[in-house]
Amino acid sequence: MVQACTVTQYVQWPPPGQFPIVVPAPTGVMRAPGRPTRRGPHVVVWIVVVVVVLGMASVVGDWAARTIEMSRLLETVAASESGMTIAQDRMSDVAVPEKGEGRPTDEEAAKASDEIAAIAGEGKAAVEAAGRSVADVTFLPWHTDLLAAQQAYLGHNAAWVAYLGAGSTDPASLAKDDGRIESTWLIAQQAMREAEPPLALPFITDEVQSLFFDEDENQGPGGNDGPGLSAEGP
Repeated sequence: MVQACTVTQYVQWPPPGQFPIVVPAPTGVMRAPGRPTRRGPHVVVWIVVVVVVLGMASVVGDWAARTIEMSRLLETVAASESGMTIAQDRMSDVAVPEKGEGRPTDEEAAKASDEIAAIAGEGKAAVEAAGRSVADVTFLPWHTDLLAAQQAYLGHNAAWVAYLGAGSTDPASLAKDDGRIESTWLIAQQAMREAEPPLALPFITDEVQSLFFDEDENQGPGGNDGPGLSAEGP
């Protein structure tokens, strides 16, 4: 058997004597090719594994981003709803002394009206500022359901700003039914529920339920008895 050792030499085996003899390699003698390596199937398997891992990471990452975005949106919405509730409660608490047949004097009515107008103006500023915070929340471009929920709620916020703004100059308008608030609240309620991420964490679901619950079909927007003062108010 002849085994190539170098390009120019080979070892003759078995040797004719006691030790191997290294003699010049004949012209044209080449190294024996190495054993071929089968890498194709292993490469395919690793490619599949990498694709699966990246896909799972993408899904988990998108879910996490959606959860963070929804949490931020709900936080700003809660601040807006709080401003609405505070303004309405303060206006409802304005004391109007009764005299005679249960009607306040002109002076008392004027004083209460001015107080309510001032509260409405302050409420308008607070709700308007909260609306800007809602508008500042950003989302990934493909989270269109969250963007739709944001826009729907901004419509409700704008309705309240208009309502309180009108009340700050004409308190009597606060006693009138404003259909824009009820209708925009219902639209925002539906949009927020549709924007909840799949497998939403409990605090997300609880916050949506707290802000947009249906206690009564006649319940007003924002989880309270609705805007407006009594028709018998100042």
